[in-house]
Amino acid sequence: EEGDHILLVSHQGKSIRFNQTDVRPTGRDTMGVKGIQLKKGDYVIGMEVFPSKLEQPKDKRKKVFRDVLIVMENGLGKRTALAEYRLQKRGGVGIRAAHVTAKTGNIVACKIINEKVSQIVLTSKKAQVIKLPIKNVPRLGRDTQGVIFMRFNKAGDTVAAVTCLE
Repeated sequence: EEGDHILLVSHQGKSIRFNQTDVRPTGRDTMGVKGIQLKKGDYVIGMEVFPSKLEQPKDKRKKVFRDVLIVMENGLGKRTALAEYRLQKRGGVGIRAAHVTAKTGNIVACKIINEKVSQIVLTSKKAQVIKLPIKNVPRLGRDTQGVIFMRFNKAGDTVAAVTCLE
């Protein structure tokens, strides 16, 4: 829709937010346009399309927010206010979505969450599942490692999937 923004997040921790109008229409059999400049071995793990303006409710007591939920391979994660991801032009290198280290592992999931999301479900590659209330997930800065969401029972296990429940 006109005025929407697009957020791309890469496996190695880069992100870019740009206007939907920056993407020109192309034919079905074309390569398309570049959204983010990636390093060798990096790839996009998440794309979210969202309205540029957050609609405020008529009832001021109702709490509304729009956060970016980031989950890393080794069970760490965080949520960050969407406003911390500044608007850029598409095709750039982007900015850090999270501080990726050997301790955290690379990013495996990126979702935009709002006040309707009450819980998140994390699933590991070796079939371990955990359900977390979203109110227990701290809102942290963009370039941070996050907190531990999940500890693994089996050695060498990593987060495989993340789902949000409303």
